[in-house]
This record gives sequence, C-alpha cells and structure tokens, in this order.
Amino acid sequence: MTQPTIALAMIIGGSPYREGGNGVEALKACLESARPVAFDQIVLVDTGVNDAALEVITAESEARIALGLTPIETPKFDWIGNFAAARNESFRHVATDWAFWMDDDDVMEDADQLRSLLDGVPDDVGGFWLPYLYAFDEQGNCTTLLDRERLLRVNVGWDWQGWLHESMVPRFPVAWGRSDKVTLRHTSRHSTRTDRNMPILMKWMAAEPHNIRIKLFIGNQWFAEQDWQKAVKWYAEFWQDGRGNPYDRFQAATYGARAARELHNLAAANIADLQAVTLFPDWADGWIGLAENALQAERWQQSVTYCEIAASRKPADKIVMVNPLDYTWRLERIWTKALAEVGEYEQALLHCERGLMVRPADKEDIANRDRLQVAIERQEAVKSFMRLTAKASQRSVLTIASGLEDGLMTEKAVRDVVVPLLIRGRRGTKPTAIIFCGQSVEQWAAPTPGTTGIGGSETAVVEIANRMAADGWGVEVYNNSGPLEGIYDGVLYADWQRFNFNDNPDLLISWRNPKLGTACPKARQRWLWQHDLNYGDQRDLTQFDLVCGVSAWHADYLRRCYPYAAEHISYLPNGIDLDKFKVEPTPTRVPFRCVYSSSPDRGLETLLRLWPQIVRAEPAAELHIFYGWESLMATARHNVPQLYDLRKRVEDSIAQMPSVKWRGRVSQQELAKEFLQADAWLYPAHFVEVFCITAYECMAAGVLPVVSAVGNLPYAVGEAGLEVWGQSRGAAFGEAFVDASLRALQDVGLRHALRNKGIERAQAQSWDKVYEEHWKPKLERVCTS
Repeated sequence: MTQPTIALAMIIGGSPYREGGNGVEALKACLESARPVAFDQIVLVDTGVNDAALEVITAESEARIALGLTPIETPKFDWIGNFAAARNESFRHVATDWAFWMDDDDVMEDADQLRSLLDGVPDDVGGFWLPYLYAFDEQGNCTTLLDRERLLRVNVGWDWQGWLHESMVPRFPVAWGRSDKVTLRHTSRHSTRTDRNMPILMKWMAAEPHNIRIKLFIGNQWFAEQDWQKAVKWYAEFWQDGRGNPYDRFQAATYGARAARELHNLAAANIADLQAVTLFPDWADGWIGLAENALQAERWQQSVTYCEIAASRKPADKIVMVNPLDYTWRLERIWTKALAEVGEYEQALLHCERGLMVRPADKEDIANRDRLQVAIERQEAVKSFMRLTAKASQRSVLTIASGLEDGLMTEKAVRDVVVPLLIRGRRGTKPTAIIFCGQSVEQWAAPTPGTTGIGGSETAVVEIANRMAADGWGVEVYNNSGPLEGIYDGVLYADWQRFNFNDNPDLLISWRNPKLGTACPKARQRWLWQHDLNYGDQRDLTQFDLVCGVSAWHADYLRRCYPYAAEHISYLPNGIDLDKFKVEPTPTRVPFRCVYSSSPDRGLETLLRLWPQIVRAEPAAELHIFYGWESLMATARHNVPQLYDLRKRVEDSIAQMPSVKWRGRVSQQELAKEFLQADAWLYPAHFVEVFCITAYECMAAGVLPVVSAVGNLPYAVGEAGLEVWGQSRGAAFGEAFVDASLRALQDVGLRHALRNKGIERAQAQSWDKVYEEHWKPKLERVCTS
C-alpha cells in the first residue's frame, strides 16, 4: 500500500525578523525539529523575512535535496493584516495527501511518530488534534496547554477563517482523531503584541459585527496585557451572550474570573466561576476558582469544601486552553492555605508537600511548609498546656501560662483559658473601665501602631487606655485583637466576643457603637465615644450619660443633629504623640516633596486628577502616598465591591505619573520620619473629617497643610495652613487647590511662617495634654458619682 504523503505548510514573516527579533533562531529550531518526519513537501509562505532567514531556509533546503526530498517552496505573499488569508495561501500550494501546519516559533517533539498516525487511518477521519504546549513557568512547567487541529486530509477541502487566532473549517463534517504521540511546543518569549493584534481585532470586528467570537479574542488580548478591567468586560460580554459555543463561553468565564480576582473583585469572580460550573460541572476549573474566591474572602471552610469537590472532578478538555498546574500545584496551594486557617495543620502540610512535588523551588510554598511544621509543633504544645491546666487552680494556670514559649499565648485555645482568668483576676483592685470596640475588618491591639500601623480612631483607644491605666484605672479593651490578646502597659486587650453585656464596670465606653446604651446596666456611667460624623436618626442617645465627639466642631454638629440629647453631648479630642517627631538625626527635608496619608477613598482621586497641573507648574514636585489597601479591600469583600474599581482607577493613575510614589502602609514611627522630610501635605478631601489626627501630625513635623475646608479641617489647621473652600470635585475648587499647593511649595517665606505656627499648634494637642485637660476631669467625676 502506498504511504500517504504529507506536506508542512507554514507562514513566516513579521516583527520577529526585524532587528532585535528572534525569528531566525526560532525558524532554524522549528525546521530542525521537523526533520525526522521527512515531509514530502514544505511550503513556507513568505510575508516578509530578512536575508538571514532566507539563508536558514536555503541550508535546510539543500539538506533535504541531499536526502532525495524536494526543496522548500517559499512563495511570496503581501501581508494584508489577515492571518487566515496567509494560511489559505500556504494550503493552496499543498500537493500531498495530508497537510501539517505549525508556527515558525514552534518545535515538534517526537516528530518521528507523525507518520504512524496515518497507519490504517479510517477513511472518515479528516484530521488529528495534537497537544500544543504554549507557555511555561520559570521551573519549566507548562502553564498553557490546548489541543489544535494539526494534521489534515487535503481532499476534504479546508478554509482558514479569522483575521487573528485563525481556525480551519472543513467543507463537510469529518471525524477527528486525537493523539499525544506528537507534541508541539511554543518557544518564543515575545511580547503580547497588543500593538499589532488589537488593531487587527478591531478592524475584524468592524468587518464582521455579528461574529461574537472576536470578543473572546479581545478579552484574551487584554488578559495577556494584564489589563484586568478590560479583560473582565470583554469576557463577560462574550460568555453572557448565549450565541457562543459552550467551550468558548467556559474559556471566557474561567479567564474572566481570574482577571476579576486580580482586581480583588470577588463578586464578579464568583459569578464567572459559577457560570463555568454550570456549563461543565464535571470539569474542575470552575470549582477551583470558587475555592480561591472563598479563600480570598476568608471563608476558609467553604474553600476547603470547594477544594474537595474540585479534586473529585476531571481537568477540562484540552479543546479549551488549560493550565495543567491548576489541577495540581494551584489546587494544592489553595487547599493548603484553607486547611491552615481552620487549624488542620497536618492535612495542610500534606497538600503543601504535594504542591512542592510539582514546583519544588517555589519560595512561598517552602515558607508555607516551614510555617506549618512550626504550627504542628505549637499545636502539640497547646495540647500539652490544655492537659496540664485541665484541673489546675486559677493561680496555677496563670503561672503555667507565664512560662509558655514566645508566641504560644497567641493560640486561641490558650487565650480561651487564660484571658477570662486575667479578666477575673483584675477586678476589685481599682476602678474599672471597659472600652468596647467590637468587630473590625482588621485585627489590632496596643502593639499595632508601632508595627503595621492603624487608623487614628484605633490609635486614640491605645493612647487613652494607656494613660487611664497609668492613672490607676483597670482598663479592658474588647476589640478584634485576635492573637494579640493580652496585657500591654497594664491594659487588657480581649476578643470582643468575650464581652459580658451584664458586666458591672465603673465606666463603659462604647467606641463608635450607639447600640450599647443599655449594656452594663449597673455601670456608674456609660459613654458613647463617637468618632463618626453621626448615626442617623435611629438611636436614642439619651441612654448614654455622655456622648463625646472628638472636636468642638464635632460636638456642635452633634447638638444640631440630636437637639433632644444636647445636654449629654460634649467632646473628648484626639491627640498626637509628639515623641515620634523627636528623631535623631533629624531627617533632611526634601524640597517640593508632598505627602498624602489618608484613606484613598477620602480625596486621593481628586488629588491625582489635579497633580499633573501642579507638576506642570513645578516640575520638581513629587507626591508620596502613605496608606494601605488592606482595610478597604476587606470592606470591599464584605459589602462595598465598588472599592475594587476605586483601587483600579488609583493604581492606573499612579502608573501614568512618575512623580507619584505609592509607599503603602508603614508604621507610625516611620510615617513621622517621612513627614519630617516633606514640604506640604495635600488633602483635597470630600470626606467630612471630625478631627483629623494627620493634620496635627503634619504640623508637628513642620509640613504645611493644604486642605479643603470641610468638617473640622479648617479648625484643625487654623492659621497654620491653606484652606480651599468649595466642592472638592468642582472646577473652581480644583483651580484654587492647585494655586494653594503651588504657593505652599514655591513661597518659602510663607512656608516658614506657617510652619512655626503649625508646630506651636500641634504641641498643644499632645496626648498628655488632651488627657489631663479633657479626659481626667470627666473620669474623676465618674469615680465620685
């Protein structure tokens, strides 16, 4: 029987063959990899290659002639921005029974097996799908794998379709074979080629507006470019349109979910992953995505459950692009983290080690393994502690606890034994005050300001609690302290869920929570320490003996909001720690440096919108932004998904402005050092500040404030800064704010004069003075009531 003949049909040309490209090297490797097949015909359609490439083709052609094979054919083709047209031209020259195609930056693996696919091939088989390994990680693992139609029976008649990411359509339906005997490997590490691909896609869409598959390709292009916002948009438009085939819609849903996770938009990621599960419930991909979403949302047990489901499902069919690591390493990492969070350390370690079998040099997995090994040891130590203290007296338990190894007190099981005993042991020896802070999106306690940093309202609790304890009070703070539970400088920080609503302290201070007006009914007094603007009209504030704003302006505002409770309303101002600004050696001030250090949702977008105008007028100006996304992203995960969009807009803006530096969250001591190096603090706030600790800290550091005149800001800054009136998002305000900012940066005399006033103003607002002048008199009245 005559052996079927096979042609290799390719197109070559474009940017890889220009200066700096790797087209010649890739083409040489491609042709060399195909030699074992001994193709009966090779057609390389030339859309524009250099002389070096032609030399490679000539050498390969001469080698073929020496073996008795035909020379390589290189018909010319004028590039018209349509890959299908070039592919069809390559097939037009094929004169064999079968045709094989690949790209010039691909190589064949096990090429000598290709002809064996045609041994006894049934007449109804029109072609074969072969694996295509397209992308790889730094450890050599394949990260993008799909099957492509490669070996085609010529007499079927084929039409290449698609200006980009082209595919072929037979003249009539055929049966397909699939084999992994021969594999194609992509070798280029070139750019995403968005500058080439996107114009082609847009022209294609204009020419074929009813071809919705183009939207999938546009989504893929933005995904490759890591423009996650646009990727989510185009993927969603495609998979939500029911006209697409289910495989493509599945692809768009899973990749759209990945892009949404990059934006921390878990709501969109969940919707997309659920669509993938709906389309193909037996495929693992959507379940793995749901497991990762639950992990990021801190729903640990739910993540574990999704991991278990995913492990029982099969990988997606390679007719769609898959990442083989998803079913091994990625799933194992998600499972590891979720199990660790629910305390299943031994199981977590097992899954971690499975992941390391796939990526043995992964630094994060190695660190996770080390932490889990320590956690297992600590878990055993906790079990020993529980056995020792099961029947011990209170004094014995506390004695044993005092001798625990460093860090063991952070374990919840230990804290559940020790902290209640600490609470009971402190009672009756001195006047008792409870500051109830309740739940929060982040954990914090007394050490936090000096480590990761916390907000001004939380800092106020730490500072006042310390001074009350030093003044003879037994102070207990019930908050989201988590593993930080314990005693610091005489103040007990305990998990908010340990709070007893029927407790009997001398003073209950409800921090930002108007619902505790009837708690601790036997307390001598109950105060509401209100750090927020107001609480609407649903609260009876007269249940509190004292309702405290945090500034005189705030107290006046509250009296207008709640006239029925006016006689209960006063204020307890915040303060600042002046010792933070006693830095040796004193940092050198950097001319024209500006800082922003408030939550990004309070005015940063306005500042970034105005910043280009400031830089045009003062090219030496630079802006350093100090804040973290942690709290906002936690809020976004729970109930405000719009904050994901805010983050994307801010990050995109900063990426376009070299003079803007995102410095992130730093400790309060480090922030003080940074303030000492700045000339101006720019805060075009639309948020109504009721005190603004940052204003006083900037003045203490000699930084000139430029602020919008909203809330307490003009009263905080006073004559030591520049205030801009008006709607912060309006054009007139923007013009005035830019002018004020330039005055602050360029008028040296003004800056020095206001700097001195600011330092004097800040020194009057130290925590010590605030406590002595405002807190102590009120606390003394509690003890005598």
